[in-house]
Amino acid sequence: MEETPNLPEAVEASEPMLYSSKALVLVTTLLSIFSWVVLAAFLADVIAQVVNIQITLTNQSLSLAEVLRQPSAVSFLITNISTPLFTGIGLFLVMQGSAIGLNLLREMDLMNRHVL
Repeated sequence: MEETPNLPEAVEASEPMLYSSKALVLVTTLLSIFSWVVLAAFLADVIAQVVNIQITLTNQSLSLAEVLRQPSAVSFLITNISTPLFTGIGLFLVMQGSAIGLNLLREMDLMNRHVL
């Protein structure tokens, strides 16, 4: 009687040379973790910018209400706070989407191999 091969071993044996399911899982896991690190770093940058602006205003004996009357100051504040915030959120979403997409492609490949 012929033994049926173990399914995971059969899948690994039939994988292309440059494709490894284990390596793809490692890449997607690291990408997902790194995306959180990037988001935390950009949020820390935003907090540092806010603290820096507060210290600068305190050293110059200015209040935030006085500064907000000047359009160039408002533009400066918005740019210094929103740019790192939206950059961090954008990079986080791209990395998370890439990790999810790679996991989806891996699952689709494994499902197609089981069907065939």
